[in-house]
Amino acid sequence: MVTEKQANRIKYLRGNGLSQKEIAYDVGLSPQMVSVVLKKLSAQFNESKPVRVVSVLNFKPKETVIEFPPAEFENIRESETLYGSHNSLYEMRSGIVHQTTLPDIIPVEIYPQVADLLNNYDLPTVIYSKEDLTTRFSKLCKSKIGSQRHKWKFLSQFLLNTISEFGIESSQEVHIELSEKLYNHFLKDLELIQQLYLEDMPDSDNMGMLVRFHMINGLDESLVNSTINHNQPSNHQIEFLKSIGTSYPFISHLLYYKSTEELFEKFSLFVKMYLDSNNLTVDDLRNAYQFKTLNMDLINKYLATGAESVETLEEIEEAGVTNVDELEASKIAFNNKDIDLSEYDIITKNKSDRISKKITNAVDRNELDDALIHSFVLLESKAREFWGRSTTIPKDWMDGREITEKIFKSNLENNRYYSEIMENNEYSPSSEELQTIKVWFDENGRRMSNQMIGIIFNFNRNKVIKDLRMRELFCRNLMRSKIDFSANNAEIKAESLINVLVPILSEDGELHTYCDEARIIRNKLLHGGELSTDLVTRHIRSILFLSELINNELIK
Repeated sequence: MVTEKQANRIKYLRGNGLSQKEIAYDVGLSPQMVSVVLKKLSAQFNESKPVRVVSVLNFKPKETVIEFPPAEFENIRESETLYGSHNSLYEMRSGIVHQTTLPDIIPVEIYPQVADLLNNYDLPTVIYSKEDLTTRFSKLCKSKIGSQRHKWKFLSQFLLNTISEFGIESSQEVHIELSEKLYNHFLKDLELIQQLYLEDMPDSDNMGMLVRFHMINGLDESLVNSTINHNQPSNHQIEFLKSIGTSYPFISHLLYYKSTEELFEKFSLFVKMYLDSNNLTVDDLRNAYQFKTLNMDLINKYLATGAESVETLEEIEEAGVTNVDELEASKIAFNNKDIDLSEYDIITKNKSDRISKKITNAVDRNELDDALIHSFVLLESKAREFWGRSTTIPKDWMDGREITEKIFKSNLENNRYYSEIMENNEYSPSSEELQTIKVWFDENGRRMSNQMIGIIFNFNRNKVIKDLRMRELFCRNLMRSKIDFSANNAEIKAESLINVLVPILSEDGELHTYCDEARIIRNKLLHGGELSTDLVTRHIRSILFLSELINNELIK
């Protein structure tokens, strides 16, 4: 049941341009109930001055006729019965006739339905259909969104500005995904707005109610027609957009904004409202950009464990620990685990072998530096033998493209040297590196002319490589220069043995990493006698395990 107070409030709010949805929220009723009340209010006429119109084919008064404007005619009207002919109305008085003329588009029969409004509103000179006005509004909306292929892009710059205001550093993956989600939310809001626009306007078959609607809402040709620029809103559309500004701040201003700065402010409100509607906060958004995902479950796992990547989460799960600190502790324990030579057939089945004895003695004495050096001797002897026999190793960079690409990618991810080039945003090639690369190749292995090199990648030793594609090409050419597949087995360097054979024999990226680190530590031991503080048993175990893999291939 609607109280009188609520009905008066509804009438007041509607007169101030609020939508049915906004009125419903204010008075605590459903939008459907508000619609019913508004229809009843619009159907209420001035009962103190009842009137009926008798339509006649022709009316030729013999008395003096005095004509008044419609509003004045209604003010001084005394009779309940009026005679209507064409677009004129007549009231019979003693000796005189009062006349008023309605606009051509207003049938005299509907006069009783609009008489109570004449003191406050003008009769319309043009009658618009609901379909016409909503079509115009729809065209306005489309013109403001634009016709670009990826329409979410028009929100992207607004979003960059907003996250900057929030103090959030952007990341491309999340930015694109969030822009798309915001655009979908934007489209839903836009659809609701188009439904709200003139939602209570009567259909064309109810002329009386339609004229009342035109009068109350001021639908006049000068107000409804758009300007010369068809993508600019009419005055009536602007009034509607202002009325929904609180609920839809960004869209309402997008359709008639006056300044870009103000539009950016409204977009920030739009983002906050989107976050609220999804039970999210600005901190959640900050975490999303930090962790490069909008998956809140995944973000919560990152926050709970301290992990920063899916790979670390997987490591935590596999290790059976709960966070990165425990994972790090388990890694340290695993990396320093005692060397159990019984795990390696290459040692146990060749105990009398001289190199096996040296490895065993070094392990028994816990002399890790000697154990590493002797393990490397074993690895290189088996690796060079395998290199000479194996048909799986490409003998040219373009042979076996798939395995070559696998070798290349594994090095980018697990080789400290190449990883540094790819991950350092301010990487500058050294003069030694530039000297190493005497011939440049494109990504397909074709030699490039000096002119083409200059066009694609023209830098000197002080030039910073910022383009990831160029950095990858730089790494690829460094590898080409260092890995000579046609060299004699004895000439193959340890760097090539590890960085080619590990990707071929194992998918374990950590094996690649520790073998590569072991090589660097071994080199320092041999050339400078320097014992690295980074040397752990895992380096030796990794070299022995790689030797075991190679030996297994040789036995086949």
